[in-house]
Amino acid sequence: MSGIVIVVGSVNIDEIYSVPSLPAPGETVIGAAYHQAGGGKGANMAVSAATSGAATHLIGAVGIDAAGAEALSELQMFGVDTTEVVRLEEPTGRAAVITGPTDNLIAVASGANAALNPEHVIEAVTRLAQQAHGVCLISGELEDEVISAAAVAAHRAGFAVLYNAAPAKPLGSSLAAVGPTVIVNEIEATQLSGVGDPGEAASVLAHLYGSAVVTRGGDGVSWVNDDQHMSSPAIEISVLDTTGAGDAFCGAFAAARAAGEDFSGAIDRGNVAGASAASSAGARGWAK
Repeated sequence: MSGIVIVVGSVNIDEIYSVPSLPAPGETVIGAAYHQAGGGKGANMAVSAATSGAATHLIGAVGIDAAGAEALSELQMFGVDTTEVVRLEEPTGRAAVITGPTDNLIAVASGANAALNPEHVIEAVTRLAQQAHGVCLISGELEDEVISAAAVAAHRAGFAVLYNAAPAKPLGSSLAAVGPTVIVNEIEATQLSGVGDPGEAASVLAHLYGSAVVTRGGDGVSWVNDDQHMSSPAIEISVLDTTGAGDAFCGAFAAARAAGEDFSGAIDRGNVAGASAASSAGARGWAK
């Protein structure tokens, strides 16, 4: 029987500007196409896990504003259980996303995400973990005390902990102690490990924490688990928009692990989802 995926993470509304080239500091780029869509790394990962077939529960926070209602409605449409997403006085989080031909720039106003209560997270993880076994996928876009609370509660419930360290910041001692699988991109891997080579960075992170996965875009994935040092090639695609590709990878990887797939098989599932996301416009365009 497949396990559940508990995602603890952010929920945002993305304001997306597609430009012919990313602006340098102080530069204005004209000719951007604009659209608005659901975002937030936690929400994106939950959508990916749900559309990968996992029973997925999101723990997070949105405002009592119209944007919060819109965000919840969209998540439910994708099959995400939002029972444990609280409505708060703070506004729903917003992100300005500037996408170029092969990369993007993102700035986030956390809003309600920054007000998520650690006690609620502990209680919600504990409640959900009583339903079935599974994995807990945590987004780094939350406050440190919330991240630690989620990791400790999930570990105590017997759940494997996956941590997407984006943005990159040192793992707190409580999080590190549960031996999480740390999932990062190349830039984040270097920031956390101090090592430039992705394979070596994965080794350092796995030694420090538990297991490590370094996504490398068109160069594939480097990963270390149980002292296995491995790499998987990228799927050849025509890149349209890399926004949310890492989130799609994380959600599909989590769904595969919850279903009992081994680490290598879960990497393959994540690779497929990430490639699909990068082939589509927007953080969730691939899932529609």
